Amino acid sequence: MTQTASTLTGSRYLLAGLLLIFPLLSFAQPGIVESDPKVVRILPNTYPLNRVRVAASKYPWSAIGLVTVLGGRYSCTGTLASDQYVLTAAHCVYLARKHPQEIHFLAGYEQDRYVGHARAKSVYINRTFRYQRPSLKVFAHDWALLELEKPIGKQAGHLSWAAVSPARLKQLGNKADGFKVAGYRRDRRFVQTVDHRCRISGFTKGNRLIIHQCPLIGGDSGGPILMPYGNRLLVVGIDVGAERPKGLYLQRGEVRDGYAVPSSAFQAKLNSLGIRAARTTP
Repeated sequence: MTQTASTLTGSRYLLAGLLLIFPLLSFAQPGIVESDPKVVRILPNTYPLNRVRVAASKYPWSAIGLVTVLGGRYSCTGTLASDQYVLTAAHCVYLARKHPQEIHFLAGYEQDRYVGHARAKSVYINRTFRYQRPSLKVFAHDWALLELEKPIGKQAGHLSWAAVSPARLKQLGNKADGFKVAGYRRDRRFVQTVDHRCRISGFTKGNRLIIHQCPLIGGDSGGPILMPYGNRLLVVGIDVGAERPKGLYLQRGEVRDGYAVPSSAFQAKLNSLGIRAARTTP
């Protein structure tokens, strides 16, 4: 869920899912065209050109979708971990936790189309999460699981998750094509975009958060960190926030740390629901 900059004055961190009060920020200069052969448009100078639109109706991207809250006032990203359960960030759905019917999940959402849709039936918020000013301490507990009113995984598919050691993640994160980040960015809210060359740079103290340098913006919260494994993509974390930009707006090419909750944080809850981790070799 997105918060406005004014509510975060003095904070070093920003939630990656922001309140959509304004459809787009005003930028000093337009960017160049997106690297999408089917779309030619002028983009704001904050837009990372390595973040490209994908065909959200096609698997595996169809298992990722838009989470909307309170009539679309807030939006984030979520991922089907099974036919009926969606992983997302806790701060995205916290305000509607007692009113799950106000939360919608649209799998494979793309403009005015989607592969599957369902309201939430129940919301599980990590019990140690506190809805407070963004910080690394808050980020470390920032995950939630939505139980949908009906299963939609048969239409959209779902993504398996993997419990991978920090050492292995860091080793793979040094490769140019080691990981992917997907989500519904605030500046392209109606299409799903993916960074196919995400690098993991390390972990916070106690390995409680993955640190990466893939550009995040409001709406990305709850989106998956994906690890290619054979012919599959496995969820190894979910995005929750980033450092504040150095200036008023994030500039293209500016590098700042992004933070994701590793799958080890929600491993026990998924196991309790019978959603087992994919087997991977060390």
